Amino acid sequence: MIEQVDFWAIKLTSPVHRLAAGSKFVAAGLILFGIIVSRDLVFLLATFFLLNGVVLLAGLPWIRVLIPAFYPAVLLVPLLLAQGPASPLGTLLMVGKAVDAALTMLALITTTPYPVLFSALRRVAPGLLVDLLFLAYRSFFILLGVARDVLTALRLRGGLGARNWGRRLANVGQGVGLIIVRGIDLSEDFGRVLRLRGYRGRLAAGGTEWRLGFPELTGLLLGLGTAVFGGGDLLSGDLGAYNGYWLMLGTALFLGLGTFRLLGKGGAVRWS
Repeated sequence: MIEQVDFWAIKLTSPVHRLAAGSKFVAAGLILFGIIVSRDLVFLLATFFLLNGVVLLAGLPWIRVLIPAFYPAVLLVPLLLAQGPASPLGTLLMVGKAVDAALTMLALITTTPYPVLFSALRRVAPGLLVDLLFLAYRSFFILLGVARDVLTALRLRGGLGARNWGRRLANVGQGVGLIIVRGIDLSEDFGRVLRLRGYRGRLAAGGTEWRLGFPELTGLLLGLGTAVFGGGDLLSGDLGAYNGYWLMLGTALFLGLGTFRLLGKGGAVRWS
């Protein structure tokens, strides 16, 4: 899944991908703020439709992006069970916030290349920590390839088809050991490469792009609207009465963009 996210962020060229990264970060932050402070299910449902419209506009595989958004809701199940009988409204609010927040971050990372994400992270975290996260992120794909090669070799040599479970587990253990040894070897080689290329505690990274055109302004207005409607209870209790209009906007955007892509106007729609 992570490898696929990397591909979507870099290779796709939708209007959402072409937005300035700085504007996307601000809009995502505003949306998250609205989601966190909201206590209205109508607002959370409207924001869910709105984010699904963004996913469709970005040309992303809708189902494949939507399914991971529900993972946090699944992880909430043990917590809800441990709390015992609770208010159905409170339970739905927790689930709705988890799904909307996850979908917001998925929409961001699937439309923004990873160097830009880490460049923005460098502004709020120590440079060495960001470099470690960056290298770990890239090393993951290398080790994933090694694991796939080892698994393929075990299958071709019949190591996973042994009838004796003890023998099968021994083969799997040897495969895991090979992956670990190979990972250590790769990390040592990578360290030598960094030293040869003059690494002195900071990796070069491009800056965050800041641009304010009409597309960026539209995204910021959507983020601001989400923050205002979500924080209606904090700003003014009267704003909650207008969440129905926010739901209409989110639904219209979702259905309109879905129809737009189904008709092939924005390229063939990707469901999975």
